[in-house]
Amino acid sequence: MMAALIRDSHTRHFLFFSGHEFFAPAFLLDEVSEHINAITEKTGLTRDKISQIVENIVKVSGVTIVTSREVQDCLLAAERVSPDVNDVPYFAVSLKLHCPIWSNDKRLKEQNEVRILSSAELMKTGKNL
Repeated sequence: MMAALIRDSHTRHFLFFSGHEFFAPAFLLDEVSEHINAITEKTGLTRDKISQIVENIVKVSGVTIVTSREVQDCLLAAERVSPDVNDVPYFAVSLKLHCPIWSNDKRLKEQNEVRILSSAELMKTGKNL
């Protein structure tokens, strides 16, 4: 989602118009808040505009926010699988919902438990994952 915030890109367009259903940990909203200064610098947008974009991405594109409580039973497995401690919430959602993770971080593919799809791979899949 960070790429969708930084610029009006293929990523943002894909979120809105692909027809895919997306899930994200509630941690994502914390992550946006944590990096809000960097996002405003890169985009030239105000905090209010960024908040509005996040709200639109979540509401309009149909991104479902999954609470940490909902994935609590998968956190230990996610900690074992995730190559990066910062990505544990994403792995927990993936393990809970049995869905791939959309990421261009090549390190995430260093494990074999969760399918990781780059933007290019996801866009090639059409609607069938």
